[in-house]
Parts: sequence; structure tokens; C-alpha cells
Amino acid sequence: MPEAAEVEEDEKARKKREKKNDPNRKRWKRALICAAVIHLIILIGFAFLVVVPAQKDAPQIVAEVVAPDRTQDLEMQRLSAVKQLKETRASASSSISKLMRANTQTVIATPEIKTESTEPLGLGLGDLGNGYGFGSGAGGGSAGMARIPASMRGRCIPGERTRLLVENGGTPEVETSILLALDWLQRQQLRSGAWGAQYQGAMTGFALLAYLGHCETPDSPRYGETVTKGLLFLIELAERQHGHMASAMGQQLPYEHGIATYALGEAYSMLKDGPNMPPGLEETFARGVEIILKGQQQEGGWVYGYGRSGSGDLSVTGWQFQALKAAKETRMEFDGLDSAIQKTVRFISGRQGDKGGFGYRARQDKHSLTGVGILGLQFLSSGNRSQVSKGFSFYFSEREFLYETGSCNLYSWYYMTQAAFNHGGPTWQKWNDIYRDQIIRAQNSDGSWPLEGSGLTGQRGGSDSDVYRACLCALMLEVYYRYLPVTG
Repeated sequence: MPEAAEVEEDEKARKKREKKNDPNRKRWKRALICAAVIHLIILIGFAFLVVVPAQKDAPQIVAEVVAPDRTQDLEMQRLSAVKQLKETRASASSSISKLMRANTQTVIATPEIKTESTEPLGLGLGDLGNGYGFGSGAGGGSAGMARIPASMRGRCIPGERTRLLVENGGTPEVETSILLALDWLQRQQLRSGAWGAQYQGAMTGFALLAYLGHCETPDSPRYGETVTKGLLFLIELAERQHGHMASAMGQQLPYEHGIATYALGEAYSMLKDGPNMPPGLEETFARGVEIILKGQQQEGGWVYGYGRSGSGDLSVTGWQFQALKAAKETRMEFDGLDSAIQKTVRFISGRQGDKGGFGYRARQDKHSLTGVGILGLQFLSSGNRSQVSKGFSFYFSEREFLYETGSCNLYSWYYMTQAAFNHGGPTWQKWNDIYRDQIIRAQNSDGSWPLEGSGLTGQRGGSDSDVYRACLCALMLEVYYRYLPVTG
């Protein structure tokens, strides 16, 4: 048995050696090892692709533009204005009063808005029914500096506007008050783009002048849409009324049309050749000026309803000469424009009374019309010095000026604000000390203004008196930088 076992063991060992040395077995073994390695590599690569995403699977970054909180805009602008004013004052070599005394006499390059009623009505807009009178002027946004007349550019450059505000006697509170007023006016605009109810042509022109006076144009981020809608309303109104921009074709037509034409003229000067000038603006303005030129009487004035008979009316004429001054500023060609301006100067001069005031339809000394006469002479002829000085002496000798009492006539105040600013020197400093802080203190917290002590705007403005007051006051406060002053 032991021998058989050994033989069997030897046989097993032999077969094992043969199997081990079998070349086919070696080849299969190598093939299996290679296959295992390849599969392992594939498995590792697949795992890497799963764990590390390809570039196309990278998470996307989604940017969401969130509109700024508009409720903070006013405060931000107010703080910016205050900061700029403080910096300018810190670098000034002397006080504002010293700057004012050193100021040379000036001449406004473009008209300001104002309106008043005929003298029998004080500030009435017409002789029939509810009288209505106006007084106004004009007051940033962005517009092409190369296109804007040099006299108007100060309003559109924040740093320059600040400098002019300080040097001409303004305060940080002036800019804050203006922004409050523009915000309030924005809330009063109707869906049609108009302002007011009774006299939409006039009120829309007034509001636009207030925005343009602050260089708010269709490009402005805050008020651009508001301005655009207002301009389009006047253009559409003119289309419906055969070129006339008035709520109705009546006695009050020259007031409304004159104010609206003036606003379009100022808008054209700021927007011409630019990409955002509303279609039809140039044509509507040109047609508006032609209507005014055609309506002038031979003696140089204008009357209610653009009638051809009767004595010229200084109150009505005030709006027409401002529109003509705006036409001159645009450098557009108008047949008869220069001769119309010359006739207007003669007409205004012929209304000055013995004491220096100006009359409605004849030589008189009417306090309410004195600023109209002075401003007209400044705008159209640089102002006869003796006539202008005599007018100021009469105006300041007449009465006190208090917003809260019956001595306040906002229409008269607005004209005088423009006239005194143009004259410069002690005359402007005196008037600036009278009106500026009173207007600011009287403003309501919502940006509007309450009825003044005389109540004239309520009597003459009808249902539009709140818009009327806000525009008058805002335009007065924009005087510091709206135009370069003219020599007085």
C-alpha cells in the first residue's frame, strides 16, 4: 500500500508540473489579468465622471435685477445736494452774501414763465366766468450738453448747478424743496399725461417747465416717463385744436397757448437732434409760435382770444413774449420774429406809469404787473436802466411781502423773482431774503403748497389752483440755476 500511495503521489506531482508548464494555460492567465486591469480602469473612469460633473453640468448662475427702492430716491438726492453744497461752501473764499455783492449784473438768456390775469381781475385768466392767472418760470435729467444753449447748461451739470445755487444765494433746503415739489407733481399727473382739469394746456406747460428747469428730460431715470407723457399730451392737444394748445378755444386761449408753447420751446432746445425727442415736437412748437406771431396786434401787444381789436393786455402779452424768447433761443427760423420782439418792447415801455410801475392796458402803476414789465424789458432788450431801476423802486416801496397774509401775490412774486435775479446786486439780495425762506417754510410735507394769505391762486386757479401754486413756487426756487442771469 505504501508503494501504491507513493506511485499515486508521484503521478499527481507529475500532472501538476505538466499543467503548470502548459503554455496555453499561461496565455489564458495573462489574458485574464489584462482583462481585469482594463475593467478596473474603466470602472475608475466611470466613477470619476459620476463624482466630478462635466463642465456642461456646472451649476448656472442666474442674475436677477432688482429695481431700487424708489422711496429712498428723494432722501438720497437730498443728502447728495446737501453734501455738495457743504463742500462748495467750504471751499468758498467768502460768505454767500459776499459772493452776491460781487456778482455782476445779469441778463437772462431765455424767458421764464409767469401768468397773471388782466388788471380788473388782478390775476384772472379771462374776463368771463372764473378768472385765471399764472406766474411761473422754470427750473436735472440728462441731455446732450453740446446741444443745449449755453444759457441753460448750468441746470444740467450737478456740480455747476450746485455752484450756481450757492453763489446766487440758495441753500440746501432749496433743492430739497424742489425735489419734493417734483415728486408731488408726478403724483398729480393724469393718465393722459396732462395736469389739471380746467386749463390742461396751461397746467401741463407749467409742470413741464418745472421739470425742464431741473433738467429733467425724457432721459431722466426718475421723471423721464412723466416728462415724455406731458410732452406727448401737448402735441396731441395741438393736433386736435388745429395747432392751439388750450382746453377750449375761448378768451383764455392766449394764456394756455403761450405757456404751452414756451414749454415746448424749452424742451426743443434741450432735446433737438437727440434720440429721445418726441415725434412732432418741433412741428408743434413751430406752429405754436406762428399762431402767436399772427395774433400780435399792430401796437405790439396781445389780447384775450388772440383778437385783433382792442388795447393790448400786458398780462396776456407776458406769456407771449416768453414764448417768443424761447423761439429765439432755439435758433429756428421764424418770419417776423425779430420785428415782433421789437414791437413788444415798445408796447411794454408804453405801459410804465409815472411812479415806475406798469399798467394793464394803459400807463399805470400796478404793483402786480411791475415784475412783468421789468422782466419783458430785460428779456427782449436787456432793459433800459432808468426804466428798470424806477420799476424796482416802486415795487419795494409799496408794501410788505408775507406768504401768510394778504400781501402775498404769488404771480407777482414769481415775475419779481426773475426780474430781481437778472438785475443782481443788492436788488436781488434784498428780494432773495424776502421770498426764499418763506416759500420753503410754507411748503406742505407732501410737496404741495397751501393757499397763500391773499388767496389769489385759489380765486384765479379754479380747480387747478393746487397745481398752479406748486409750479409757481418750484419755478421760483429753480431761479438760482435755471438760466444764466442777464444784465439788468
